[in-house]
Amino acid sequence: MDCPTEEALIRKRLGKVEGIERLDFDLMNRRLEVQYRLPNPLRHACHGRTRGRGLICPMKRPPSFSAPRE
Repeated sequence: MDCPTEEALIRKRLGKVEGIERLDFDLMNRRLEVQYRLPNPLRHACHGRTRGRGLICPMKRPPSFSAPRE
């Protein structure tokens, strides 16, 4: 992922996934940060589409917070 054309293709595909709030592209470093609300909205979008293409689709979960115990 290093050109605006690839960014547009990814935006087109992930823009349809419910729960995705924001896509932040860093083309120079070949990184994409996705902000989402659902547990794993990218799993469906990435499943089967990254194999054999040298792409990695790591899932980074937001930190979870728990209420203090009394």
